[in-house]
Formats: sequence, C-alpha cells, structure tokens
Amino acid sequence: MGYYTWYTLYILKDPDNQEEKFYEDFEEKTKYSSGDFQNFDTMEAKWYNWKEDMIELSKKFPKMLFKLEGHGEESLDIWIAHFCNGQCNHRKIQTHWEEFDSEEFYNNNKS
Repeated sequence: MGYYTWYTLYILKDPDNQEEKFYEDFEEKTKYSSGDFQNFDTMEAKWYNWKEDMIELSKKFPKMLFKLEGHGEESLDIWIAHFCNGQCNHRKIQTHWEEFDSEEFYNNNKS
C-alpha cells in the first residue's frame, strides 16, 4: 500500500538556464517522469527519499533554488522545503487555535 503525498516542485532561481538538464537528472534519479512536473507542476507519489534525492540533485545544480511542497494523506501533513547547493530548509505547517475567551463568551451569552 504505502503513503501517498502530492508533490509540487518549483524552480525559483535558474541563473544558468539548466532547467531542462535538471529535469533529465530528476527523472533518472527519482524514476518519475520529468514531464509530470514540467507540464503539471504536481504529482502524487510514494516518494519516501524526497529529501535525500533533492539534496543530491541540488548539489549537481548549486546555483539553482528549488521549492518542493508536500501535501500528505493526513490532513495536517503539509510542508515546504527549499533546496540550494546541497542544503535543505524544511518547514511543516504550524497550526494553533485562535485566541478565545470562554469566560467572556459565557458572560455575553448566558440567559
């Protein structure tokens, strides 16, 4: 079975115009069709090594800046990761309850 995630890949910086070469290497490294990302920007996959794969690919293209977004099967499994020259900045969505004063609510609404 496995866990599916929707991945969206963005190339934010490409000063040497290496996008085409990147997608060729991406397809070879990940065994996903580069066309999926180029044409649709998003794909659903069981890509368990996404972080390691993207770190390795970003080392091959050190001047490029990538953003990978992930939306997993679970409702709060939402994250973004940026990659540049073998470095990764991974952030998960932060959720919290808005401030609420239950005492004030009660006092304003009691019979």
